[in-house]
Order: sequence, then C-alpha cells, then structure tokens
Amino acid sequence: MKNVLMALLVVLMCVVLVPVASAQEVYPVQVSLFNPLQIFPSDTSVSGLRLNFIYGVNQNVTGLDLGLANFTKGDFRGVGYGLINFTEGNLTGVQEGFVTYVEGNVNGAIAGLAAIAQGNVNGGSAGFVNYINGNVSGVMFGGLNYAPVMEGAQFGVVNYTEDMKGFQLGFVNWTRKLQGLQIGLLNIAMDKEMLPILPFVNAAW
Repeated sequence: MKNVLMALLVVLMCVVLVPVASAQEVYPVQVSLFNPLQIFPSDTSVSGLRLNFIYGVNQNVTGLDLGLANFTKGDFRGVGYGLINFTEGNLTGVQEGFVTYVEGNVNGAIAGLAAIAQGNVNGGSAGFVNYINGNVSGVMFGGLNYAPVMEGAQFGVVNYTEDMKGFQLGFVNWTRKLQGLQIGLLNIAMDKEMLPILPFVNAAW
C-alpha cells in the first residue's frame, strides 16, 4: 500500500510540476548572435530585453526587441525595431523595420518598407507596401495600401479595398463598396449605382 501511495505521489508531482517548470522558462534578457548561438534556446520566452545581433528566435517576447532579424514563434507584446521583424502569433504594440510580417492579428502598429499582416489590424500600418489580409480598423499610410475590409482612412498612391467605410486619399482609390469619401485623380466605387467612377471626388453614404 505504501508503494502504491508513493507511486501515485510521484505521478501527481510530475503532472503538476512539469507544466510549472515549462511555464517558468521566461527570461528577462536574451542576447543572440544567431540561432542557436543565443543565451537561451528558441523554445523559451523573453519578458524584458532581447538583443539579436544577427538573428534571434524565441517563443513569446514581451518588452523591447532590437536586432537585425527578430523572429517570434508565438506572440509579441512591446516595441520592436529590426531590419526584419517576423511574428508567427499576434502582435500587441509596435514593430518597425525594413520588412515587418505578422502571421496573426495586430493591436497597435506595424511599419516598414513592406508591412504585412495576415490577420486583422486594429490600429495602423505604414510602409511603401501595406498588405493586410484581414480587416483593418484604423489608418494606413503608404505607397500601396491593400485591405479587404477597411474602417478608417487610407492615405497612399494607390488605395485598394473591397469594403470601405471611411476616407481614401490617393492618386487612385478603388473599392467595391463605399460608405464614405474618396479624393484622388481616379476614384472607383464599383457597387455605386450612379457614377461609380469619378475624378477628384467620389462619395457614397
């Protein structure tokens, strides 16, 4: 009976302590030359400061992220600056770089020569090319702005969206469904019954 109780106790401790140990793999500082040459392995998280001299990888990052290539396998919360920012999860905060890519949703802002998000953006994006594959609620500044559904404002050379609720300012403004105002050399609102294509100003409510 003693042996049975002891065995049950060991199993219980393993069940309880192993998740706790893995959950504690969060470190205040990470320094990386390139993965795997970094202080802590890529399956750990950082809450504080991460410095990536060439290329660093971690699970989740919270805080300040600086480097040439910053790669986050999970969620990013904080401020990140790098030549390349790549987040596989969601982003809460700001990331800026030559290329900024977020696989999940953005609550905050992304910026870069190319600013790309596969999920929804609640906030803004700025770049020569802004490509948002989800819905945008906020502002887009860029040369080319693309979002399937836009609620807010687009400022660019070419602005494109399927469903626009708000304001577009650019040389060419294109949407299928317009609830708002377009100002530009060429303004297109395909589903508008009268005068869907107009120079200078187009509006529908």
